[in-house]
Amino acid sequence: MLSFQPISIEDRSIFIKYFSLRQTQNCDYNFSNIFSWRDFYQTEWCLSDGFLLIRFQINGKKNTGYMEPLGNGNLSAILRQLQEDAHQHQQPLRFFTLSEQFVKKLETTDFYRKMYLYSNRNFFDYLYSTHDLATLRGKKLQAKRNHIHQFQHAYPDYRWESLRPSLLDDALQILLQWENTEAPTPQIMSEKAMIITALQHFETLQLRGGILYVEQQPVAFTFGSELRNDTFCCHVEKADVRYEGAFAMINYLFANDLYSRYAFINREEDLGLENLRKAKQSYHPVMMEEKMEAIEINSIDYQIMSLWKSCFDDEDCYIAAYLHNYFNRQHAILLHHEKSLIGMFHPHIFNTVLGRVGYLFALAVQPDQQHRGLGSQIIQQALLQQSESLFLTTLITYSESLVSYYQRFGFADIHQNTCRMKTADGFDFGIDDAENIHFLYRIVSVQKYLQIYAAHHPDCSEQHCVHDEVIESNNGSFIMNNGKVTFSKEVSSSALNMEQIFLLFPLTVNEMVFLE
Repeated sequence: MLSFQPISIEDRSIFIKYFSLRQTQNCDYNFSNIFSWRDFYQTEWCLSDGFLLIRFQINGKKNTGYMEPLGNGNLSAILRQLQEDAHQHQQPLRFFTLSEQFVKKLETTDFYRKMYLYSNRNFFDYLYSTHDLATLRGKKLQAKRNHIHQFQHAYPDYRWESLRPSLLDDALQILLQWENTEAPTPQIMSEKAMIITALQHFETLQLRGGILYVEQQPVAFTFGSELRNDTFCCHVEKADVRYEGAFAMINYLFANDLYSRYAFINREEDLGLENLRKAKQSYHPVMMEEKMEAIEINSIDYQIMSLWKSCFDDEDCYIAAYLHNYFNRQHAILLHHEKSLIGMFHPHIFNTVLGRVGYLFALAVQPDQQHRGLGSQIIQQALLQQSESLFLTTLITYSESLVSYYQRFGFADIHQNTCRMKTADGFDFGIDDAENIHFLYRIVSVQKYLQIYAAHHPDCSEQHCVHDEVIESNNGSFIMNNGKVTFSKEVSSSALNMEQIFLLFPLTVNEMVFLE
């Protein structure tokens, strides 16, 4: 049995020893990064049979992942140990940030046939020529030179200092200024904690950085650490956005500091964030450090990926981002036949100005199992689940033909395409192409729904009988009067269906913030 332990600053020499065997340009195999993020990822390590093994947690500790084993020895035996460790925690064996070299080694083992491997573009590292960043020569970097000249013209008294212990308080001042301009999401708070941890151990981690001043005021800082003899990894860049061009300036000045020592600068990944990707691409990297991920073929994660790809056009990295950060096994509707996944639906909960609202994501039925009523079965199960605690649920579709299909289950199409769905990491739950979607609403608790409507429309005084073919508790008579709703089991042949109730008393939302 493997005996993992939390990472401490005293473990640095052990990690450096094993990282030196790999000589990678991958930012993840860097002790400064691993140590500074250890609390967020609950990172642990151990040594076994000549290998350094690293384990961490993602998605609020719901998923366990491993980095590639580093060392020399019996790789198959080590992989079996990691598989046993994962299974002891009721987890499939998952690998992240794998190198091409490791994948080639994996191909020589019996484990290769047991794993599904895919590349994840969102986590590729951007590697730049230090010479390019330090000189900004050429037409392709003309815009960057303009930013530098504009900053120098606007702030001729700027000053650049190497970051050192006596200046760390100034860096923290910039960090607090940055924090005040950002929404206090878990990701922002974890990044702040990571930076503070790194700065507190600045010398021990052998970090190197710089800080930019304007009129004695600290306005931007950056720092990183060595990846290998010819490559430096830039971990952090923060600036006071009131000083236009500060980010470009610290990039340029720090590259000049590094120019004589390192041929390449790794500025890490873009996490799939569109604006960050554009910013990193605008500096024209000379190469990308590709990273692979792997999951056991007999796992539910792999089965979901396979079903997803058979029904949708999404790439592996998109499906993986959902599975690793949003998939909730407790809420997911998963339909199996002879141990194979043949249908799925993923209910989630978002917060809105009206309260907690459901969202039903990625309904899929295996193509050879379609037209057998399985989709109807899954939808009804999802609606019953969400009716237990919510008043309203939603879904989206790009297909005109599917609108009428969902209307059979009480969904209403109000042709709204302006609702924003916010997630902490920018994950797109399917509404980025807002012009081409139908945003559908479905009442799952009539009494709760009408009570919210009555509270917003206290002058409304009406009585209606409702018939719901899916959720029995919605059947009956509802009276709205003076901002309150009363219910009786009275039924009527002229009862309204769920779509009619919604269209008669519409409650819509413009923004949904992910909860679970």
